[in-house]
Amino acid sequence: MTEAVDVLDLFCGCGGLSLGFLNQNGPTRYRILGGIDTDPHACQTYTSQIGAPAIQEDIGALTDENLLNKAMGKLAPRESSKLVVVGGPPCQGFSAHRKKDGRSDKRNDLVEQFFRVALRLKPEFIVMENVPEVFDDKHWPNLAKSIERVERAGYRVRARIHNLADYGVPQARFRAIIVARRAGRVFNFPKKEEGLHLTVRDAIGHLPHLQAGERSSSDEMHVAPRHTKRILDLIASVPHDGGSRKDADPSLLPSCHGSVDGFRDVYGRLAWDKPSISITAKSSTPSCGRFLHPQQDRNISVREAGLLQGFPPDFIVSGPLVQKYRQIGNAVSPVFSSKIACQLAHELQTPSVSIHGFDEDIRAAQGRSFTSSIASRKRQTKEDGFPRLRPAAIDLFSGAGGLSLGLLDAGFDVRYALDSDLDAVNTYRYNLGDHIVHSSALELRFGDILERAGLNEGECDFLVGGPPCQGFSQQRRGADEDDRNHLVTWFGKAVSAIRPKVFLLENVPYISAKRGKAILTEFIKEVQSSGYLVQSAVVDASNFGVPQRRQRFILVGFSEGIGAGYTIPLNSGKSETSIRDAIWDLPSPDVRGEHDDYANHTGTNISELNRKRISYVPEGGGWQDIPEELQLACHKNHKGHGRLDVFGRLSWDGMATTITAHSDSFSRGRYAHPSEDRPLTGRELAALQSFPRWFRFVADKKSVARLVGNAVPPLLARALASSIHDELMKPECLRQRVKQVPKPKLTRRA
Repeated sequence: MTEAVDVLDLFCGCGGLSLGFLNQNGPTRYRILGGIDTDPHACQTYTSQIGAPAIQEDIGALTDENLLNKAMGKLAPRESSKLVVVGGPPCQGFSAHRKKDGRSDKRNDLVEQFFRVALRLKPEFIVMENVPEVFDDKHWPNLAKSIERVERAGYRVRARIHNLADYGVPQARFRAIIVARRAGRVFNFPKKEEGLHLTVRDAIGHLPHLQAGERSSSDEMHVAPRHTKRILDLIASVPHDGGSRKDADPSLLPSCHGSVDGFRDVYGRLAWDKPSISITAKSSTPSCGRFLHPQQDRNISVREAGLLQGFPPDFIVSGPLVQKYRQIGNAVSPVFSSKIACQLAHELQTPSVSIHGFDEDIRAAQGRSFTSSIASRKRQTKEDGFPRLRPAAIDLFSGAGGLSLGLLDAGFDVRYALDSDLDAVNTYRYNLGDHIVHSSALELRFGDILERAGLNEGECDFLVGGPPCQGFSQQRRGADEDDRNHLVTWFGKAVSAIRPKVFLLENVPYISAKRGKAILTEFIKEVQSSGYLVQSAVVDASNFGVPQRRQRFILVGFSEGIGAGYTIPLNSGKSETSIRDAIWDLPSPDVRGEHDDYANHTGTNISELNRKRISYVPEGGGWQDIPEELQLACHKNHKGHGRLDVFGRLSWDGMATTITAHSDSFSRGRYAHPSEDRPLTGRELAALQSFPRWFRFVADKKSVARLVGNAVPPLLARALASSIHDELMKPECLRQRVKQVPKPKLTRRA
């Protein structure tokens, strides 16, 4: 029998993480060494229910090696055994409920202390759970430092936000999970559960009826809080099965609710046939969330909170009533932690490999480290007697990272990226690094951009930007004016303030037509007055190896004294790439979830009628091939003209039409699979935009299509960036660059 692997639970709470490891059914057995926590009630629960010691200690004290060794001596680890360190540092300081609170929270330092203690123990795996907001811009710099420390210690780090309802927990609970694996291989997160989500009815529908303040005679944990008569009357006025305070008797509500639009869940009832909302530490109080029983006029009981959190029906929590709720709300769901434990068990059976000498293609296939290796990519060589420094670049309006990906491949050091779309920022950060800032461009000062990039005015080599193009688009209807169009003007001012050696503006060709001509003229006047010599061209991505007919307006400007012989390339000299070349080997997707081997390869549920319609469309055909009785009214109204691509099917040996933010629906264009009766998946759309297979879009399925459609194709970006890079490496440009005395690089702030 395989020897058990030791597990140490830091911030153990009442034991949700440890219980999951005990209950997993993988090929590896786990031996729970014990837990560490400052909460005496939680420690009491942990000891009685997990059957392992719980040390009441501040984790900060354990950063002292002597105190750590003393604590570990009490837990009796085996020298020959492998170790897994798990923990869920307090999340309240990161919570979305504090988003308007600008004060720092000392509890957030416990994340850094968690990783410091874990690394001292040199475990095989480190697992940390927290709220998704731990990845927000406010907290990211500190978290990034901790992850970089873990990676320098020889671990590969993966992180992902999970909805626990997808893993058998009867609760829509989103949690960030960070897993670090020692010695090279990356951890693969467990697959989602197939079938429907478990509901509140599945979890608590069998429990006996309770009154407020009553305790069940057969279960000490099935006890509900008491309420005043006014609160009981208010609860009774909330409609059963999912009702909210907006439908309650307004005369019974506190006066503050009449002036507050947010916090819509307070005094709300759970719905029988949906998963619960997140069970929190304050789930004992109906004024703190949707914690009313679906039908009975009371708050949920402790047992009900525990079952919704995934605890077994015989789990007993120690302490006063409010402390019982607190422990359950702060816990990691044991149902979900058992899935993590089972996946770890399988991977512990796979031999580790040394991270040294790892082939870059293998790294890419297995997934990139959470913090990018951009810094380690910097190179310094000699050419013509001058240092060949990796040119510094800034990417404004970066989106998910198509332009930055091309810049990196061309040899640039991307120091700073900016975007206002949170899904785009999360995706960029996951794949390319923590140097991206989530903010509206108009909220930033140009000096802040330079400071965060670690550059002075004039030290940026290449400034790129693709301001939003929707206001200029041919498909847009209505007035010409669009507030987003003025971001082009802002980009021009950024060029004048940052003063890069070269800048590049990317947009749709229609920016030079009626809708955008005035703004483009203003932009050119701005940069020319700052001494830039500009040229522009319309390029087609298909001429650069992208399997897509996608035309883009490119404007390049060089500062005085360089770039005199430069011309925007109109092709890369490569043969055209077909749709077959890009996606032929991708398997048929499953509508139930993402494919195990291909990120974002998830099928789309479509109506049987639309599936029937598209079945009549041959390869390369369109709505005209659908029988007239099945055609939509808009088809019949546009016979012979306009909208010819809707309900269109791609051709294997052709190229895609322009991939847009709505390309996941063939009702919006020629986006049906060449041979299967379905829309394209996010992975297929990404391939048609030339994104590599390892690149994961961190967003829901609908948002993935938007991120892909709004991106600059990386192959096009690489070709344009390479031509600029070659120009910057010419001796006359190098001489100008080495005249500058480099200053120490500042710490990057995300």
